[in-house]
This record gives sequence, structure tokens and C-alpha cells, in this order.
Amino acid sequence: MAVRPALSYVSEMNIPIKYLISFYFVLLLLFASSLIVFNVYAQQQGGAATGGSVINGSTIDGPATCNGNNCNLNIYGPSFSGGPATGGNAIGSGSSQGEQSQTNNNLNNNSLTNTDIVSLIDKGDSLYHLGMYDAAITYFDKAIAIDPSNKVALYDKGSTLDSLGRYNESITYFDKALAIDPNYENALVEKGHALAMLNNTNESITYLDKALAIDPKNKNALTGKGSALDELGKYKEAITYLNKALKIDPNFEPALINKNFALKKLKNGDSQ
Repeated sequence: MAVRPALSYVSEMNIPIKYLISFYFVLLLLFASSLIVFNVYAQQQGGAATGGSVINGSTIDGPATCNGNNCNLNIYGPSFSGGPATGGNAIGSGSSQGEQSQTNNNLNNNSLTNTDIVSLIDKGDSLYHLGMYDAAITYFDKAIAIDPSNKVALYDKGSTLDSLGRYNESITYFDKALAIDPNYENALVEKGHALAMLNNTNESITYLDKALAIDPKNKNALTGKGSALDELGKYKEAITYLNKALKIDPNFEPALINKNFALKKLKNGDSQ
């Protein structure tokens, strides 16, 4: 059976085409307006649209940055820190319930409660995931003003500065977090990344090795070291570390991309 064009029904109903077009245009305007209102509301609620969910470093939190034929991916960011995201609990590899207990102790003599500082960090994390980096930093600064020894807030500000390409400033905050906890794994990895972006490749590897000494299965540190070795032209070694990351997570995109670059360079015969 042949399908009749929709316009034939409109003709039988004697509805002028111009009215029909106007009707659909109004619907389109209403839909666009609702999206704008929802986005404004989400921003006012500190990123409630995303729920501040923790990604745990499994996705790329920034664009790829390329230097010649070599591309490095910003695979870190506040999500990897495991900063408070849902229900005020510290989730992920970077912050534990013990660390949150430390935050409680630091705030005992402060008029603001632990819930307040957790809420500030949570809002900053949510704004970060919306790409609103400057606004996120405002909330991290508020948390730091309350508790200057909160390593998660210091780390998150450093990560956000890193995402803005402000690597020297980011290292300042990673150093502050590491002064509080020298074994703060996420800060070690992030500092390694920032150093790599400043072309301090050997020093970058030093910090990535420190992170791997704490957790040999840290896929971010493995990928970061693979990328750094690639930068030094040590492509076979680079592939070894990238393969280790992919053994942990076969779909880890930064490792897949960097391995592809290293393999191409090996194929071109410029390997060490």
C-alpha cells in the first residue's frame, strides 16, 4: 500500500501551510527555551546536571595537546582525584574515608562544618566537568581558605589549573598537596603530567615512578610514563608501559592513542 505524503492530510483538513510552519516554529522555540532554562538552573546548582559523578580517570578530561608528531592527552583532572562527589563521601583512588576523617579533624575549630567544605569541593568538581574552570577554582579557593591543609582541594585546584594550561601554577598546588602527604598518588601523577607539558620529561618520569612505586597498576601513571618515554624517543620502552596500562584497561583511550603514535614511529625506523 502506498504511503500518502503528510502534506496531503494537511490539504484535506484545510490547514494553511503557513499556520503549520508557525506552529512547528513555536514548538522549536519552546524547546530551545527549556534547554536554556535547564542549563542556567544546573549552573546555579553547582553542576547538579552532572551529579558531580566521579569518573576515576577513565575518560579524557581535556583536549589532546600535540608537540610536533607527539601528542599528549590530559587524562587527569579533579575526577581522578576522587574528590567528594556524591553524598559528601570521598570516592576513588585519590581520597579515602581516612582522608575525609582528617578533614573533619582539621575543621573541628572552625565555625563551618565538614559538610560545608565537602560541598564546596563537590561544587568545584561539578563545575570542572561542565568546563567552567574559572568558576571551579573559585570554589576550590573557598575550601582552601577554610582549610589550607585540605589536600583534595589543593589537588583539585592544581588539576584545574593544569586543564587551563597553567602548568607552573598547577605544580605549585601539587607541591602543597604533596607537602601534606608525600605519598598522595594523584598529585604525583598530575605533577608528572604538568612537568611533561613543560618539557621537563626526565623530572616528569621521576614523579611518575614515585606514583608507580605506590601502585604499580596505576594506569594513568603507566600511560604518563609511556608518553614521556615516547617523548624521549624510547619507543620500545614506551610501548612496554602503554601495554601495561592496556592490560589493566584494554579500552583506556589515552594509552591506545599514545601506543599508536609510538608504533608508527617504530615503523618509520626512528626508534631507540
